[in-house]
Amino acid sequence: MQIILPLLIISSSLLCHKSVNCANPASTSTHPTDTLNKHSIFTILKLYRCYFLATGLFHAPTHLALTPEFTALLTTIIVAGLTRLLAFRQLGRSFTFRLTTPSHLVTTGLCRYVRHPSYTAVFVQTLTAIYTWCRTDGVPIIIAFRISDEEGLLQGAFRSQWEDYCARTRMLVPLLL
Repeated sequence: MQIILPLLIISSSLLCHKSVNCANPASTSTHPTDTLNKHSIFTILKLYRCYFLATGLFHAPTHLALTPEFTALLTTIIVAGLTRLLAFRQLGRSFTFRLTTPSHLVTTGLCRYVRHPSYTAVFVQTLTAIYTWCRTDGVPIIIAFRISDEEGLLQGAFRSQWEDYCARTRMLVPLLL
């Protein structure tokens, strides 16, 4: 029974680490409105990956216990990580960490419900991790800049198709936002 807590912590940490790694190669051409690339955010993402691993793998477990609340928090981190990985898979080659114009507009799978499913997942994952480990960082702000850049790029690339898609889906949270 004592092995469950370390396994949950390690699982959530590894999923967080995996969910901030892009499977697709970075594009050599950078879109001019790519705010994240302009401000060297990718170096911050590398530090963020290390943060997730170090926090989860080396956090002092002396004050941690397998309470219902802690289990729910770790489960939320794990589910959000899996959701982000599913979004990566469903977006296929259209998903990169650099802002590039995709070959087609993805409106199926998780994108049927929200326009930015990977950001919704990482936002939930990050807020839950911050609450769990009592850490703060700027990831929600970074995500807001990136969403703005992507919305502008997709609007320019797909025009009426994008507008129709926006009219029937929410940006981040189904039925709300």
